[in-house]
Amino acid sequence: MSNKKIIIMIFAITFILMLIPKKIDYYDYSEYKAILYSVNKIHRPNNKSSTGYEDGLQIIILGIKVYDVININVKVGYVTLEVEEDSLTPTSATFIIKNDSGYVYCYGEDYRIEQYENNQWSELEGSLYWNDIAYILNINESKEINIDFTVGYKKLSSGKYRLVKTVFKETNETIDNTNIKNIYAEFEIK
Repeated sequence: MSNKKIIIMIFAITFILMLIPKKIDYYDYSEYKAILYSVNKIHRPNNKSSTGYEDGLQIIILGIKVYDVININVKVGYVTLEVEEDSLTPTSATFIIKNDSGYVYCYGEDYRIEQYENNQWSELEGSLYWNDIAYILNINESKEINIDFTVGYKKLSSGKYRLVKTVFKETNETIDNTNIKNIYAEFEIK
């Protein structure tokens, strides 16, 4: 074999070996490492994350970080609805709607009341009407909602009930079922 062919073969083998990664698994990440580059898939503990871990990807080419994204899943709650116990009567109550979701939500004046009987929730019959308006519930915001049960329903008798409200995530996209949620606040009339 000529020297030229040997040099080309050595160069080709060296070049291929520089591109073939070696996988190294550590506790908190996996590294795919070759001579010219490395790709690090990160999954390490982080107590500020809602999952308990942060995940990410780093790409290093010729010693230069060209991609470095670490995602920390920030603890995010939900939109919740609760009754203020000291406001509860058979004819009315004050409810608190709170947005801990990380998104802006909207809700209207509409609601319904369900009663728990025979191990299931059933909607109460009533004559309901309301203004068709949307209230904005910003991130980390709470608002009071005063509900008069006698408007649309009658005075509630003893039993277990829940108020149902519909909220929807504010978006520039068409509102569909993925953006609409029902939230509930259970309460008991004694």
